[in-house]
Amino acid sequence: MSYQKISPPFYLKPYIHHFLIIENKDDSSTIFRVMADGYPGLIFQQGEGCFKDEKGNPFPKLFVHGLGTRFSQKTGEGKYLSIIVCLQPDALKTILGVDAYLLTNHHYTLDEVVRNSLCQKLQEARTITEKLELLSVFIWRQIIRNKIPDQSEIRYMLNTLNTHNGLISLREIRDGLRISERSLERLVKSYFGVSPQLFMRIQRFQRALHFLESHPDRSFTDICYEYSYADQSHYIREFREFAGSTPKQFLLKSRGPVTSFSEWD
Repeated sequence: MSYQKISPPFYLKPYIHHFLIIENKDDSSTIFRVMADGYPGLIFQQGEGCFKDEKGNPFPKLFVHGLGTRFSQKTGEGKYLSIIVCLQPDALKTILGVDAYLLTNHHYTLDEVVRNSLCQKLQEARTITEKLELLSVFIWRQIIRNKIPDQSEIRYMLNTLNTHNGLISLREIRDGLRISERSLERLVKSYFGVSPQLFMRIQRFQRALHFLESHPDRSFTDICYEYSYADQSHYIREFREFAGSTPKQFLLKSRGPVTSFSEWD
């Protein structure tokens, strides 16, 4: 199993967080634990093998998924090349022209959401570079076609979360924006697909998860204090909800370079 993480072209950085290339060159089977990470995505699969869901159903060759609010498990089987376009949290509406909540916890073939011939072009492209170029051009053309203006309120919220490492209250964000609770609720649901409260919980979980992974020697008490969890029980409950395991199980069973899409022993 090989992994390659690639940055998007500069003009797409507001819309694409990164490209992830996963390639399996033998007939092995790998279990992946997919955690709530706050990012929607567009996924292309090529080859005899593919990803399958918990029930053994194969995913489409080219599909889009909304933000996930719970963990899931996928199995990669056979020889395949998968290109995952990890989109920025607010990019679905801008790229596809639909409210993000319509895709939350769901996936659809790209053709069900917007008519296109991208899948055939991707399969015919000979190199990964050509495939990434096709994906980039498609996404850019969609952005131009939809003409959805940048929401300064959403940009402010994301920038503020990053500046404060996720440790800021919704009230502080609303006060900074000078908008009502209802207005923020409507914006976040439209662009992220979930409530502001749930989005903030997932953001905090992800930051605490990366801290746990990079500081495995630190105690859970330290993590609770660092990320404002009430106590260890609160932290473990949140971890189970978004990762499907306890923090200890994650450290023991997770492997691979991608925290939120990790190989699972």
